[in-house]
Amino acid sequence: MNKITYILGAGASYGERDKEGEIKRGVPIISEFSIAIHSLIKLLSEKCDGFTGKEKENLLLIKDELKWLSDKCGDYPTIDTYAKMLFITQKGEIYNRVKNALSIYLTLNQLFLPHDLRYDGFIASLLNEDKKFPSIDILTWNYDAQFELAYSDYSNDGKYIMKLWENLNVISKTITTKNKNEDVFSIAKLNGTALFIDRQDEKTIIDIFNGGYDLNKAIVKIGEILHYNNLYRNTLSYSWERNDEFIKTIIERVKNTTSLVIIGYSFPYVNREIDRLVIQNMEYLKKIYIQDPFADDIKENVQAILLDSRKEVTIITKKNTKQFFIPNEL
Repeated sequence: MNKITYILGAGASYGERDKEGEIKRGVPIISEFSIAIHSLIKLLSEKCDGFTGKEKENLLLIKDELKWLSDKCGDYPTIDTYAKMLFITQKGEIYNRVKNALSIYLTLNQLFLPHDLRYDGFIASLLNEDKKFPSIDILTWNYDAQFELAYSDYSNDGKYIMKLWENLNVISKTITTKNKNEDVFSIAKLNGTALFIDRQDEKTIIDIFNGGYDLNKAIVKIGEILHYNNLYRNTLSYSWERNDEFIKTIIERVKNTTSLVIIGYSFPYVNREIDRLVIQNMEYLKKIYIQDPFADDIKENVQAILLDSRKEVTIITKKNTKQFFIPNEL
């Protein structure tokens, strides 16, 4: 019996760019963050030109925070490099500021820009007439909500994140869910999600995507999060923030994997320990598909991970990225 698992990286949410490189769909890859944040600041200025009073005050606060984040993106090889430095040196306050600013940026980015259409094609291909997915596992290193936003068009429950997570059987590193059914489709969010949760009950997601927030309300709410950040908890979590119980759950879910599909993920060194744990515990792994424009380079990283396991695994590269690859075994 075939068991299919996917690993998604930033390239899976890349979306579309125009001739000038401006993002038209999806979210930026990490090397684009600085420029993309400046584009968002400009867009906020245009769309919120008539704001006054509290709305204007919150808008200025948000733009200042985004400008700070963009500057940090330019000062270091990547914003993740800066975050890791802050974590290692135990500069917790600034570390949390980085994660908060990243979450605010990605929330606004996804509020303004449509999601990557490849998710639609993938979801439409997998869903049967009863709106059920096949029993596959998706492990995503992305902390965006691209899959959820695409799936909301196929759901009768709107864009309410917690309801979408329930339907998609999402297992999150940073939010307690009951979605652990091992025999059905599942999405595991290895880096959490770039959102905020109310600290008072630890269950209420600040869900700006649900249609109840127009732009004015979204700006006010995000401003409130910045003003009173002690009342909210960020749900983004990097790989170096250990959660052994979560990883144990993931390993148990995917241990019977026979075919692994890797989309838009380059196996960066900071994630290597977890990647190695997960893949080396796939006891019956026979095939790995790598879908990426630079699939040959990624293949070398995958081979290094497989080296210790001494498994004989066939690796197949796919450089056409117009649609997410679905193996014939499924």
